[in-house]
Amino acid sequence: MAPNGEAQEDVARDALAGIDPSTIQYIEAHATSTPLGDPTEVHAMSNVYGASRSKESPCVIGSIKPNVGHLEAGAGVMGFIKAVMAIDKGIIPPQANLRTPNKKVDWNETGLQLAIKSTPWPDAVIRRAAICSYGYGGTVSHVVIEAAPAYETPSTGYEDIEYIENKNVPMALLFSGPQESRIKEPAQALGAYICGEAVQPLSSIACTLATRREHHGFRTAVVAESLDGASDSVNLLRDNKKSVDIISGRTVEPHCANGAVWVFSGFGSQWQGMGKELVAKEIVFQDAIAELDVVILSELCFSARKVLEEGDFDDDSADRILLLIPLVQIGFAAVLRSRGVRPSAIIYHSVGEVSAAVAAGALTPKEGAIVFCKRAILIREVKGKRAMLMVNAPYQQVEESSEPRPR
Repeated sequence: MAPNGEAQEDVARDALAGIDPSTIQYIEAHATSTPLGDPTEVHAMSNVYGASRSKESPCVIGSIKPNVGHLEAGAGVMGFIKAVMAIDKGIIPPQANLRTPNKKVDWNETGLQLAIKSTPWPDAVIRRAAICSYGYGGTVSHVVIEAAPAYETPSTGYEDIEYIENKNVPMALLFSGPQESRIKEPAQALGAYICGEAVQPLSSIACTLATRREHHGFRTAVVAESLDGASDSVNLLRDNKKSVDIISGRTVEPHCANGAVWVFSGFGSQWQGMGKELVAKEIVFQDAIAELDVVILSELCFSARKVLEEGDFDDDSADRILLLIPLVQIGFAAVLRSRGVRPSAIIYHSVGEVSAAVAAGALTPKEGAIVFCKRAILIREVKGKRAMLMVNAPYQQVEESSEPRPR
């Protein structure tokens, strides 16, 4: 699909949302590297960002494409990352492998300047950049970003280690292990380290244990105000002795269930031949749906079992699908239970709520069948009388062009 310069301009102006385009110092271009694509994009960006600029203060333009190649769906993300890093570092990186600027562009008249070399970010009250990304099918996207407001890092109280050590500030030394008995190993190692010659301040040790070690399910915290206190408490932990300064626990307690979660899917999970093998080979499945089939025959005058055996349904018979999905789910749940599988939790989506309620014991299978039969009957009453339309337009535009809805 050929690029559309007007669309690129329109989307860029929308992205600006009132921001003065002259305050954008850098453009991260999509850069298709095609004879038509690059001049079209440069011309569009020139109209938006370069038109009002003097030759002394052009907007710099570049692209990460020569560094990473065409990443298709990942192209925009890479350009975004580059622009964020450039703003953060205050440096616009040079365009890789650039030998000769595109001769189809009159660069002197664009108000834009290629990033020929590594350039300090232009002086500005706020660093801002624009990122272009275009899809093969005609999608045009544009993002404008700016540097976060400058702020002072709040004091943590740990800047002056000497002050901390002298004032005996309590600190937590964190230990963990995949088994409770394994916690002793790092504790014993730390005790030996503290008794050695090259000892770091307690604050550094606490920071390392908290941020530079993997945390397993079994955990212990040792509270200490000094290296001597830490050494004493760690030795108590090593020897399995209790102390008010030693707190132990688990991320998941033993009584917490960690078994299977049953997920009952909704409309759209059906397929031709669904349940056909189960109804042919699984006696438990046959027995489970037999009671439900009686209800379906009474309410809707057809056999769901026969439909499953023949695979005689399609994606357009919504009323049948609303029956067959929970029917198969209830039958399959019975098969799992017959083999000793039990759920620790049950969740559902859409029409799966009925079979989930049956599996949870909130409804009997017969009650569940009555519910989804009544739902199917209601679907039959409105089937074909309404339609759903997907409109590719902004909400405001659709609202303005539509008649008012009746109240």
